[in-house]
Amino acid sequence: MYNDSQNTRNPSFKFLCYWKILEVPINSRSRKANEWINNILNTNPQIIESNNKLKKRFESGTNIGNYFKDNYRNAIAHISKPPYLSSHNYSHFINVSRACYDMSDFCRIFYAQ
Repeated sequence: MYNDSQNTRNPSFKFLCYWKILEVPINSRSRKANEWINNILNTNPQIIESNNKLKKRFESGTNIGNYFKDNYRNAIAHISKPPYLSSHNYSHFINVSRACYDMSDFCRIFYAQ
């Protein structure tokens, strides 16, 4: 999945690849990516120190894992339900591309564990 994420130019596919990486079962136990993200941020909030936008969301009490799940993962995977993301809309393209940057950081942390 990581190779696929690195070799695609489609940010929606890239995001879904990153999400699937974070859902990889460990020791035969399934895992939810949104919960893993929240656990990492609750134990190591400094990992988003350089990301002002994500840091502000976290400090305001936003559930970051659910933010990525609802606004990106579900919006990409379930195209007929709101919120809607279109690969033909430039602002959506930019937003998903930025979310991919954040998700790649989470994947690097995941691989380091």
